[in-house]
Amino acid sequence: MKVRYDHEADILYILIKEGEKTNTL
Repeated sequence: MKVRYDHEADILYILIKEGEKTNTL
């Protein structure tokens, strides 16, 4: 498993989580 993540991947992850929470993907 990778312990280090790219900033872009982290941002996309956050956006996906926010999208799931607000249901506005």
